[in-house]
Amino acid sequence: MLGIRFDVSVAGQYSIPHYIIIRQKPAYKPAPGPPSKGGPITTNDNEIEIIEQHDLHELEIFQHTIPAFLPVADLARAHLNTDLRQFAARVRASLVAHALRRHIFAHQLVATGGSGAPAPLLGRRVAVVESNQEYTRVRLAVQPTPRRRRASGREDPETREVQLDCLDDRVIAAKFSDSANGGGRPLEARDLPLLEAFQGPVVDLPARLLAYYDLSTTFTQQH
Repeated sequence: MLGIRFDVSVAGQYSIPHYIIIRQKPAYKPAPGPPSKGGPITTNDNEIEIIEQHDLHELEIFQHTIPAFLPVADLARAHLNTDLRQFAARVRASLVAHALRRHIFAHQLVATGGSGAPAPLLGRRVAVVESNQEYTRVRLAVQPTPRRRRASGREDPETREVQLDCLDDRVIAAKFSDSANGGGRPLEARDLPLLEAFQGPVVDLPARLLAYYDLSTTFTQQH
């Protein structure tokens, strides 16, 4: 057997280690059918037990602690018996990407203060409404920019809902909808800068949003 330990660190914080135990597959595996009578196989009784033989060096995952929503089984089929190092690297990359997405969406965009009250990094301009366990699909509530409010001469009550789709360590798609009526509305020119701010590497998402809301200077001074 072979054990692999995965340690993942995000923003200087280590998460709980994960493990995979790998073993060689049994050399022989009885095929489905009636149980063998035991003893040597002969042809005198007109019964021949069919046996499937495996490569003696073929590996399989025996046990693991990887979260169920990460594609460890798919990665094993693709890499475990062709390149063990590549398999371990791909599993670790999946763990790192998930830890990064969770850090950004669950801690940086919506941090929790000592009182338990929400203390988002961007004030109340951006707040996570919901997400799946993988943090690959995240729904946000987004307020308009101060610049748009000043240009309109009034407080814009509109709160946009943005759905983000993430792949590994990137936001690959952003879709806008109206939270007021639950339906979509046509994309307008004023939406494009915000759409562009959301897309790209997940790790840079807070910085891109801070720049969009003209908060980069304030954030730098406070940190």
